[in-house]
Amino acid sequence: SKLNLAKTVAQGTGINELVVIDSPDIPLLPVASKRKILVALAAILSFILIMFSIAAIEYLDAGIWSTRDFEHVFNAEPVAVMPDLNITKANNDEMLVNYLNVLHLQQVKSVAIEIDKLAERKTNNVVFISSLEGEGKQMLAKKIGCELKRNGYNCTINVWNKFEEVEALQAFEIDEDEPTLTIDILPPTSLITCWKKWLESDTIFVWLFHSGRAPIPSDLKILEVLKTHKTITIFNNVGIDYLEDSGVYVERNRSLIRVWVKRLLTLQFKAKTLEVSA
Repeated sequence: SKLNLAKTVAQGTGINELVVIDSPDIPLLPVASKRKILVALAAILSFILIMFSIAAIEYLDAGIWSTRDFEHVFNAEPVAVMPDLNITKANNDEMLVNYLNVLHLQQVKSVAIEIDKLAERKTNNVVFISSLEGEGKQMLAKKIGCELKRNGYNCTINVWNKFEEVEALQAFEIDEDEPTLTIDILPPTSLITCWKKWLESDTIFVWLFHSGRAPIPSDLKILEVLKTHKTITIFNNVGIDYLEDSGVYVERNRSLIRVWVKRLLTLQFKAKTLEVSA
């Protein structure tokens, strides 16, 4: 009955027994929220995730972007590092555009000077080769040919296709008192092997490698064959952010955030102390 149930609850032997676990407490001060801690923790985890993603992308990217990677893979130092001029078309930083154009011209002149040294003021063949299409051989050959003309050479530029057909690309005014350099632009060596016939003569080879692409077996094979020949290596179309790896400081407008992020990613918080021995 209801009376017996009430007595049972009152005596504390009922099923619905009430037990006080913790006495109620009225806080005297407001309880601090953990929101700030959670936000800080989320920011740290996000930063770690971003850094891990960058490291994973860099690790999985087989492309050669910097001079450091170039020297590591090919065990050879490029004679010239050509900056990527495509950035100048859509860039509003006038200082950067002018600097890249000047740097590109300086590198072209350095290649022309090196060819002049190897040619020794004699009639010679200069062969531009690369493993793949789109390495920029024709554009550079024209600019280097113009520079060699200023240095006192007669230059003729020929383009060869994969069927070994030749077409004159450019011919400069001939001076009979000056030595002649015939510049031959060959098709990609991954398509043909006829470039090896040039090894039989006293030929100057100019090998181009386009920044950003992954090396292929023919790259290493070319450099192995050309070790005993007159060879000039050019690292072409190097991006702005990778030029400084080759010892070139790029003059451009830099925000403070960009500077610190770059230092953070390259772990360059402090300048290294250089000890110069007397």
